Amino acid sequence: MLKIGSKIETLKYGNVEIAVADRGAELRSYKVDGEEFIWDRKPEFWAASSPVLFPFVGTIKNGAYSFNGKEYKISTRHGFVRTENFELVEKTENSLKFRFSSNKETLEKYPFEFELFITYTIAGNTLEIGYNLVNKNDSDMYFSLGTHPAFALDVNDDIKLSDYYLEFEKNETSKKYKLNEKGLVLDEKADCLNNENKLQITENVFDDDAIIFDDLKSEKVTIKNSKNSKKLI
Repeated sequence: MLKIGSKIETLKYGNVEIAVADRGAELRSYKVDGEEFIWDRKPEFWAASSPVLFPFVGTIKNGAYSFNGKEYKISTRHGFVRTENFELVEKTENSLKFRFSSNKETLEKYPFEFELFITYTIAGNTLEIGYNLVNKNDSDMYFSLGTHPAFALDVNDDIKLSDYYLEFEKNETSKKYKLNEKGLVLDEKADCLNNENKLQITENVFDDDAIIFDDLKSEKVTIKNSKNSKKLI
């Protein structure tokens, strides 16, 4: 649910239209020629669409960590900016730029001052998302930053979920890390890719939580299906 006062910023350029919430600067809609490519946030399954994960990706063990001799508590998964309100600082004919700055509340759980800028740019039929993090401290700042987009796949009588697959840029031989019941990474790994560039999408592919690969060479991955030429890169 949106925080009180949250807004949705919309932008249409050419045949692409996007909608971004100021809460988390989260992408809520991405349409090309009227076709939606982002999950519609059904709360009975998952009420988000494309949260930004910062300053942590995943879960902090026991909900606390120490830095410079002081303990900080953070019980939420994937950090905290995904539920914070960003400010729209720039809007052009084909882009939206948002900013979130550290404050008294964030410093109580993350002891660094920063500014995080997220820019959505429509270029042709594509949407480019840029992340710029400004370290406002006089020392190193420790963080991780990730994305969690949920895509709307066209599944109907002719196209099944099992017709979709992830195609890696290069052939990969990689194991995946095992996770415990709290989502923490274990030392143990399982076989996943063996000199191949495709991973089939099935109803059970994420039964064991996220897939965390070990040492991939590919810099991009594409969602494709075997029934038509549509793809998401």
